[in-house]
Amino acid sequence: MDRRMKNFGIGALVTLLMVSMLAAPAAAFVKDFYTMGPDVGGGPDSGCRNETGGLLLGDGELGTSDIGIAILDVDKDGIDGFDPDNPPHYLAGDDIFLHFHCPDDYILIGQDEMGRGAFLGTVGEEVWADDRLYFRLFNANTIGDATYYGDSIEHIVIDANLVLLPNWDTTIEINWGTETFEKDLEPGWNLVSLPLTPDNNSTPIVLTSITGNYDAVMKYTPGTGFESVATTVMDPGIGYFIYMSTNDTWSYDGDSYNSINASLSLGLNMAGWVNDDVALPGALDSIAGNYNYVARWNTTSQSYEVYEPDAPASFNDFGTIAKGEGYFIAANTDCTLTYP
Repeated sequence: MDRRMKNFGIGALVTLLMVSMLAAPAAAFVKDFYTMGPDVGGGPDSGCRNETGGLLLGDGELGTSDIGIAILDVDKDGIDGFDPDNPPHYLAGDDIFLHFHCPDDYILIGQDEMGRGAFLGTVGEEVWADDRLYFRLFNANTIGDATYYGDSIEHIVIDANLVLLPNWDTTIEINWGTETFEKDLEPGWNLVSLPLTPDNNSTPIVLTSITGNYDAVMKYTPGTGFESVATTVMDPGIGYFIYMSTNDTWSYDGDSYNSINASLSLGLNMAGWVNDDVALPGALDSIAGNYNYVARWNTTSQSYEVYEPDAPASFNDFGTIAKGEGYFIAANTDCTLTYP
């Protein structure tokens, strides 16, 4: 027995091991699997991790733990990937979902007190000698909320013995495909940005939903000033002023814009943001010390509101950089805004 097992102190794991060792040889097996993490004697560098290197988290409860699934590779040609159009398990090709640790159905980080980055459980269906199994972990407590996933190495079934899986990380980004963004616009100027990347970035196409209800679309370029883009293009990462003649709801489709890399010049820069709401000052950590203030536009009052990084929180007008909003960033030097 692996000497690390002595450190567990977990009755469930010992029971599983004893049952697997005593099982009579057969063609079909009920298989038990586990991973090691820092909370069960695996060492500080052990455990399955997310795309940023942080340990996957959970208490073994559905809805509160990072989640995973067990997969049977039917044709034994390797796992077939992720299909965003095939819920609820989003499997591609002929891969089959296997129930894990019934009745939960899913791999749950922290199962049976395994702690951070680790799980322990049973494949719910019988598997046969030479079956090819994979385990897929996600960086969220539901598959639909996940942005990354990771697949284990292939496991070829030989017998009923308990299996220790090598750790792996959720480093494969999920492309969920087209989304729809909606934003209510008010009469007068509205400062916006594109949280989705449209298939067609022509301004009249991006603003099709408000056709006839806007009179101008402007962007600001350092050294040049304001210029019209009403007949050109609109792209993520840039802020735009839209002048509305009446109330309307702007909506358009596109792929989620998840990361920004924008060059800022000394002075005012009209910037956009990603498809997420992120608290300040963390949202602008990449330019910390390189900007004096950020301004957003209050559409109702038709006036600016300001965030100053060195001011007390109660002095600032806002504390979040929000998707779909545009901002003026007053840079005190040339720098590059990145996120995440």
